[in-house]
Amino acid sequence: LLFTNAGDVSQVILRLDREAPSRGISSVLKLQLSCGCYCHCGDDVESRSLRFSQCLGSCRLMLMEDIGLDLFTDNDQDAAANNLISGRVPLIDSRLDDAFAIARRWEGLCRESHKKCMAMIPTQHNCLPSRLLDVKSSAGSSNLIFLVDGNGRSGQYTALSHRWSSGLIPNWVTTIANRKRRERGLDVGILPSCIRDAITITQQLGIQYLWVDSLCIVQDSKDDWAVESVKMLEVFGNASITLFADSAKNDEDNILKARQGGNFQSRRGISLNVIGKFGTEVPVRVLQRYSRYRSHYPAKAAGLFRSDVVHSTLSQRGWIFQEQCVASRRLHFGDHQMYWICRESATAEDGSNISFALTPWLQLGLNRRLSAARHDEIWGHMVENYTRRSLTKSEDRMLALSGLAKLFGKLTNDRYIIGCWEKMLRFNILWAASPVNSRHSLFYSSNLKNRRPLAVSSWSWLTVVGPVEYPYLKAVNSLVCPDFTLLRGPQCIYQGNEYATAPSSCTPIRLRGTIERAIAGRPITLKPGPVRSPPWYRDSIDLQGSCVPLSDSTKGFIGMMIPDSTRKLTGLKVLLLSAWVSTGMCPSCGKTKPMYRHFVVLEPLRLRTAGHNPCRRIGYGWAYLRERSESALENRYPDHELNDVYYTRWRAQPEEVDVF
Repeated sequence: LLFTNAGDVSQVILRLDREAPSRGISSVLKLQLSCGCYCHCGDDVESRSLRFSQCLGSCRLMLMEDIGLDLFTDNDQDAAANNLISGRVPLIDSRLDDAFAIARRWEGLCRESHKKCMAMIPTQHNCLPSRLLDVKSSAGSSNLIFLVDGNGRSGQYTALSHRWSSGLIPNWVTTIANRKRRERGLDVGILPSCIRDAITITQQLGIQYLWVDSLCIVQDSKDDWAVESVKMLEVFGNASITLFADSAKNDEDNILKARQGGNFQSRRGISLNVIGKFGTEVPVRVLQRYSRYRSHYPAKAAGLFRSDVVHSTLSQRGWIFQEQCVASRRLHFGDHQMYWICRESATAEDGSNISFALTPWLQLGLNRRLSAARHDEIWGHMVENYTRRSLTKSEDRMLALSGLAKLFGKLTNDRYIIGCWEKMLRFNILWAASPVNSRHSLFYSSNLKNRRPLAVSSWSWLTVVGPVEYPYLKAVNSLVCPDFTLLRGPQCIYQGNEYATAPSSCTPIRLRGTIERAIAGRPITLKPGPVRSPPWYRDSIDLQGSCVPLSDSTKGFIGMMIPDSTRKLTGLKVLLLSAWVSTGMCPSCGKTKPMYRHFVVLEPLRLRTAGHNPCRRIGYGWAYLRERSESALENRYPDHELNDVYYTRWRAQPEEVDVF
C-alpha cells in the first residue's frame, strides 16, 4: 500500500483490526504499521517508525515493528456512510467554540435518534426541582440570573455536580436573608469560577434552567435542607444533562480551561484519502495511538476516562457518588477531554467508545435496571467505592447515599436496613475494615478526621469510620456462599426517612453457624505471606497497618483479625463465626484446594436476655489452612498440606447468636 505525503512515498504493511463494535461501528479502527530499516536503528522507535520515506528500496533488511494507529474522520456523514469512526484530536482548550459545538452535537444526536433517551424527555420536561436558576436571560448583555420556583414550570434544565471549596460556607450561597432578593436577580459576577462556567455551558447548550445545590437549596435552613437533600435521585435523574466538573478542584477553579494534553493531543500523523464504501475518496486522519515499545505513549481514551472521571478529585467526594450513579445523561469535563454518557452512547471527545470502561454502578442511572451480576456483588462494590470518599459532615453518611439506596431498592424489590438489604443480609455483613494505619486510612486521613461512627447495629458497615472492603468479592476460584444461616432479621423503628436516617431502635439479627472460641493478642504489623496478610490484599503496597492474632485457651494459634475500630482488644475473649472458605491452587500438587477460612469476630455481651449468646461484631478475620514448613519431615503434614486449623477447628455443632 502506498501513502503519499508532501511528495514523499513510503511502503508500509497494514493489518486491519477492529475492536468490539458499538451499534455496528468499530470503536477504534487500528492499523498496525511496520516500517523502517537498519540505516536508522540508532534512532528511537517512534521517530524511526514514523519516518515514512527513508532509504526505501536501498536496504535489504527491514525493521518490522508494530505501531498502533487511529484512523478516523471528523465528518459525521462520511463516518456514518462508510462505517468509520467519527473522531478527532481533542482540543487543547475546553473554552473554544468547537468544544461547545461537540457538546451540542452529542446532545442533539441523543435527543433526536436515541430511542431510550427520547422516552425520558416528557418526564424530564415536567419534573423540575423546587427551585432553579433561569440563566437564559443573562445570555445577552444582561449579567443577571434569576432564582425561580420550579413548581408548575416545564422545560429542560442542567444539574451541576461539583466539589465545594473547603472551609466556612461562602457568602455567595443562597440563604434565608437573600433568597427573595435573588428572585429579582442575581449578579453572575459574585459567583465562583466553577458555577460561572456551568452557566456558560448551559447557555451554550441552549437550555434555560440550571440547578446548583448551593444556590437552589437554602443553606442556613435545616427544614429546607431536610426536604431538598432527599430529592437528589429525582434532581439528577430528571436533569436533561448533568454537568460533571471533574477538572475543577473546587468551586474557585474553572471547568473550562486549557487541557492537560501532553502526548494525547500532540500525536503525530498524516492526512490522506481512503476509498469509501461507494467508491468515492474520503478524507481521513491517521494518528499514532500507542506503541508497546515506548514507556511514555499516548494514553487510550478508556485509561484517560478512568483518570479524568473515575479517579478525579470530584470522585473523592461522598455526595458525588450517587450523582454519578443516578444521572441519565452526563457531560464530563476532564483534564484531557470531554465525555458524553447516556443510555445508548458512551463517547470520548476523540471519538472512542468508552462503554466498556463503565463500572456496573456507573450504569444504574442509565439503564434503570441491574446487570446480570449478583445484586449483593454490585452493592458490595458500591459500598467499597462510597466509603473511600470524603464528607464534610459525618452525619450525612446515610443521607448522601439515600437517593441511590432508594433506586437500588426499587430495582431489586428489597428492603433497606441500615446500609444493607434484607434479601442479601448474609452477604452484606461480610465486610472488613481497612487495617489501622493502612495505606487506605493514611491516604484518606483528611477525609476521616471529621467522621464519627453512627450509632447503629454493629453488623452494619456504617459503624466503621473509614473504608471497608468485601473480601468475598476478591475470591477468584471460590463460589462464595456463607456458612451461617440467618434465622431472624432485624426489626427497625424509624423516626424519619429510612434511607437517610438511622433507626431509633433495632432488634438483633439471629445467626446460626459454627463457632470457635479464641483470645485476642497484641496487635502486630502486617507482613507479606499467607499468615500475616489478608488474602484479599493483592498487592504488597497494601500491606500497611496492623492486625490482631487470635489463639485458643492453650495459646494454640488460630488466625488473624482486622478490628472494626481502634479499641484495645488484647486479652479479650471472642467468638469466631465461620463465614466461608476460599480455595486456591496448591503450591505442591497444583490442584484446587481449601486455602483460607474467613470468619466474623464477635464479642459476647453480658445482657439479661434469654440465651442465644448476645454479642456484637468487632472485626473480620482469616485463618490459613495449610502448613508452610521448610521440610515435610519437620511436621506431621507435608509442606502446604492442610493443617490442624482445618482438621480440628470449626467442627463443633452449630450455635445460635444474637448480634446487636
